[in-house]
Amino acid sequence: MMPKKARTKRNEKIRKLAAEGYTRQQIARIVNMHPNSVASILRSYIVREELMEVPNSNPRVYYDPHVRAMGDVGAKTDENDGSVENIAVLVERGFSDTLPRGGLPNGWVNMHISGIAVSMKIRKTGTFDDVPAPGEGYCGYWDKPKAAGKGMTLHHCHLPYIFRQRKVGAVFRIGSKGGCTFTVNPGRVYFDPRKISQHQAKQMLLDRAVFIASLLSKNGWQLTDPEINGRIHIGKENDPLAEYIPSGVHDERKDITTDFSPARMVCETELEHPRNDQEIIDYSDLPSAVAEVRSGNIRNSEEIGLMKAELIGLKEVIHTQGEVILDLTGNVTRLTQVVTELTTLQTVMVADRFPKFTGEGYQ
Repeated sequence: MMPKKARTKRNEKIRKLAAEGYTRQQIARIVNMHPNSVASILRSYIVREELMEVPNSNPRVYYDPHVRAMGDVGAKTDENDGSVENIAVLVERGFSDTLPRGGLPNGWVNMHISGIAVSMKIRKTGTFDDVPAPGEGYCGYWDKPKAAGKGMTLHHCHLPYIFRQRKVGAVFRIGSKGGCTFTVNPGRVYFDPRKISQHQAKQMLLDRAVFIASLLSKNGWQLTDPEINGRIHIGKENDPLAEYIPSGVHDERKDITTDFSPARMVCETELEHPRNDQEIIDYSDLPSAVAEVRSGNIRNSEEIGLMKAELIGLKEVIHTQGEVILDLTGNVTRLTQVVTELTTLQTVMVADRFPKFTGEGYQ
């Protein structure tokens, strides 16, 4: 069996080859593996969003979602390698349009919208062609029309290249009576609640909806007046608190719930219906508070352990002293017996010195 370190290195080589445009068959020949095994490894990278598949490509073509190909759209890249956001820059400005590879900085949260998300007014209906990127190429595509309940038809637009978030996109609904609605899912914004307010984070999501509308305008769509219709959720992916909150339980009366996404293999906690900025800050601080409590408990346990050891030692000393006292008590008892015996013996000896009175000579 291949050692873990060698297997990790091989899998990373497969990912890089796929990102460079090699097909699965070509990669399989290079690394001397079966194409199905290569496909399985590539799927694992797709699940972790470290690799994306170009829709409708045949043979399948992949790309690295962490390499931006859209000019100034979204966040800046790290000057060192041109692919990963500089964590120091993120911490300084307090927000990011994408989840850093190493996870969220301490105290950060994400904001997303559940349900209908952002609705927009349709001034003019456009085409369902692939969505042009601001520069060259394409940044999104439309699915084929899908029939829904009650005579409704859905058109899904996917924009996986935007902000490196798979769920960013739009839905165009046509009702049975001809009525149309247009909704946008702007994805997630990641931020430090001490620097970015709840209102500012909402505005970022609305700005994204406007940006998406501008992309679709290249295909003739005219969309205006973005409005948040869904519920605002504040969340944290892979939150250590999730293990302490029952999964699958959704109680509107509780502030924090868990949300597990099998597709992304991520379990996050969510703060629903945040009432104010301070509530979000308190939520972001919870892991630190738990860590502090844990640290305090560890210190207390250590101190209790020392006290227990001292008590055990004291108990041993008391036990030893008790045995000594018992020995002394036994010695005193024996000494008393000896003294009593000596006293009796002395009395007998004194009595034997004098003749017994017989009454002779007294008439």
